[in-house]
This record gives sequence, structure tokens and C-alpha cells, in this order.
Amino acid sequence: MMLSIVNLGDINQRYGFANGDQVLYNTANRIADFLGERKLTRVPIAHFKGGEFIIALEGTQEQYRSLMDVLCVKFQHFNLEDIEVNIVGSMTDSTRTNAPEKIIEWLYELQNENRKMLQESEEEEVDPDTIERLVIDAVEARSFSYRYQAAYRGDKVLLYEMAVKLVSGDGKLVHQKRFMPVINRLGLLRQFDEIQTEAALAEIPRLDEGQKIAVNVSPSSLRNPLFFDHIMMLMSNNERLKDRLIFIISENNYFHQVQQFNTRLQAFRRAGICIALDRLGGLHASLRYLHDLEVDAVRFESYLGKTATDAKTRAVLEGLQHTVKALGCESWIRMVEDEAGYEAVKNLGIDILQGNFLSPIDTIKE
Repeated sequence: MMLSIVNLGDINQRYGFANGDQVLYNTANRIADFLGERKLTRVPIAHFKGGEFIIALEGTQEQYRSLMDVLCVKFQHFNLEDIEVNIVGSMTDSTRTNAPEKIIEWLYELQNENRKMLQESEEEEVDPDTIERLVIDAVEARSFSYRYQAAYRGDKVLLYEMAVKLVSGDGKLVHQKRFMPVINRLGLLRQFDEIQTEAALAEIPRLDEGQKIAVNVSPSSLRNPLFFDHIMMLMSNNERLKDRLIFIISENNYFHQVQQFNTRLQAFRRAGICIALDRLGGLHASLRYLHDLEVDAVRFESYLGKTATDAKTRAVLEGLQHTVKALGCESWIRMVEDEAGYEAVKNLGIDILQGNFLSPIDTIKE
């Protein structure tokens, strides 16, 4: 296990290094007390560097998963003599490798992801009573922040998938999981999809030749004639945009007027917009749509990318890959998080690969 005091630098600056050292010492003792209460005694606890502690336990991840969850909840925010200490944790075992330096390297990668999640949760501290007003203002002012993650075909970037956050009046970022329910409740989904599509089209001239931008768009927007007319107006008489935009779609519930839906999708495709069906292997509706809709690409459920080295997952992916290729579509997988996962999905012949191992989420320039 690795536990990291993520605000140690702030503690040193605010309270001095002597107090920072005391925080490290007291944190190690608290960890030891926590383990001792659970009959885990004489456990090696190493102060690795900075605010990082390494804890060595004999066994597998599964044996200690619940203990890790409790430990992280208990230690995520606590006070030592009025000094607030923020901790995140991660865990792995030697099933990947027995080499200590590789295990430490993997723990650091996991911790970096945990820090990002902690930062996002801090960014999103928006009063729930004001979120509705923020959404309305953001849609009116088109106040959104856009980041992108590259996806690769072979060793070349094929596309960038857009990630969108709302920017509040004081500059805070609000994650989609916070504002999308409000977008839906206020009936602003079509306008939001138009805004993010316009932002994507504006970025296309900055890309290298042949590279595309992928946008997650609601199927209900695609079925809306007003959305269709708006996008056709944007695409008209601009050959630079043709075949450079991808709409990614997924739906929890199957839309039974599927022939009408498919007709609309084909109109988008004729205009030079690619359609990618998402979450195959995760949503029942995606499997039915694979049969009923004509699309350009199919992206597999995220957890299949995260667990691609598992034998059962590999068997599932082999079957899905065979089906997708038999239907003449490109296959796509995300959440490729390490070299082992990358080699696993590459060996399956999946066309488009995406994940933090290949590229972080950032601005296109970065």
C-alpha cells in the first residue's frame, strides 16, 4: 500500500518544517495503531519520500481491499493538533511483478490518479442551491472548459475525445456528473450538445491532417430535428470539417423507433460525421443498437479496458472484436492504463486505443 499526505507542502509552508516532520511521525504512528487494532502487528511501514508511506502486507489485494477502503475513509481528512492532514491511498500486489521498483512505480501511477480525483472533488465544491443558476448562466454565456484525450491507431494519434466541465462565475470547474442532471432537468440538453459540438468544430483546423475530434452527444439530441438542422448549417460548404467529427452515443434504454433513429444517423454520416457506438459489453441497449444501427466505430465498455489482462475479459473482448469486425466497424477501447493492458488490447487487434498509458487528458496544444 502507498499512503500520501497530499498537502504536506502546504503544511511545511504554513506551519514550518518541524511541524511537518511531526505530522509525518504522528501519521506513521496512527497508521500503526490502525493496523494493530486489526491484529496486524509488526507491519513494515516505510517513509519513502516527501509525504509518501509504503506499507507492506503479506497476501493479495483482495484480502485487504475492505481494510484499505476503511483506512482511506478514516485518514482522508483528519487533524493533528489543529493541522488538517489530507491523505490518499492506493494498493497493488506482486501478481504484476515481483520487482520492488516496478511495484513502487505502479503505486505512484495509481496515486497520481487519486490526486486528480481529489483535485476534481475540490474543484467541484459548488453550493447545490446555486448549481441550477450556474448551469443556466453557463449555457447562456457558453462558459465551459474543454480538455481532450488522444486515441491512437497504431503509433499515430487518430482522434481527440472531448471532456467538458462547467466554469462557474468565480472560475471553479464543475464536473459533468454535477451539472448534467441539471442540464437534463431544465431541458437544455440540445443547447448543450450544440455548444460542445461548435467548440469541437472550432478546434478541428488546429489538428494535423486526418485527425478527428470525438464528442459524446445524447442520442435524443441526434434525433431532434432542430439539432440536425443546426449541425448541418455548421458543416455546410466547409470541406475541412468533413470526416473530422465523431459523435459518440450510448443509451441506457433502447429507443424502439429504431428505424427512424437509424435514418437520422445515416443523414449525419452522409454529411461527413462519423458515428461511434459506446459501451458495448456494458449496456444492453448498445448490444441491440449494434444489430439495428449502422455506425462507423464501436467502443467497448470501459471496465474491459481496465481489466484487459484478465483471462475472462480477454475472452469477452475476443468475441466482441470478432463481431465488430464482421459488421465492418472499427473497434475502439479506452482505459488502457499500463503497459500490460496496452499489449493485451494491441494483441487482440483492436483498432483504436485510448488511455492514460498513451496520453493524459489535456489541452490539444499540450
